[in-house]
Amino acid sequence: MVKNITDHINCSKLFEASWLKEGGETIKDKLYDKIQIIDYNEEDELVAEGELAKNTFILMNGFIRLTRKTNNEEKQIILFGAPGEVFGLSAALSSGSYPYSLIAHTNARVGLIRTDVLLNIMKDRPSVLLNLMGVVNNLINQLEKRRILVSSCSTALCIKNVLKDLEKKFGIDDIGFIQLPIKAKDLANYLGISRPHLYHLLSQFKDEFEYSSKYSRIRIKNSL
Repeated sequence: MVKNITDHINCSKLFEASWLKEGGETIKDKLYDKIQIIDYNEEDELVAEGELAKNTFILMNGFIRLTRKTNNEEKQIILFGAPGEVFGLSAALSSGSYPYSLIAHTNARVGLIRTDVLLNIMKDRPSVLLNLMGVVNNLINQLEKRRILVSSCSTALCIKNVLKDLEKKFGIDDIGFIQLPIKAKDLANYLGISRPHLYHLLSQFKDEFEYSSKYSRIRIKNSL
């Protein structure tokens, strides 16, 4: 629950999310009373794949990643989450289980609210609920795009397409590095290849891409 001025300020940042900007003070006041703000450390697990879905997670700051188990029980990164995105709602609506694990990719602050409470608050604000469902559908579309991506991304064109999607979602800095910090092991996992193979490809395509191990950032050369 939002119990002190620090939590109040943190929760206020939540309302910068585009889908809540039209909500008005009434819905904000109700959310202040119901939402729980949780800070996660890097690599903390928010929920495990297969866990009963009851809660909706709203990423306030930091980054999270979604993983699914492969046939050999390894965890495959299927998506990276950005602030303002909503996770777990569709699973909770279907009274099912979470189809993915949520992992704190960096230190992250998350607003957690029971899905039935969230929907009850929004029942009198159909425009906000519609905007929220738009965010959820966008996430579903991102997951679908990832699903149809080839399982092993080993060509310059494939890697460039993946990185272009990350550029679009997270933005780039003034020298072209994607704003999402991503360790080599996670980048390799996301591309569906081994870490040695990743380093081989980065060397092979050194005129196309640049990876900074020091800052865990990657860029498409000449992307600016």
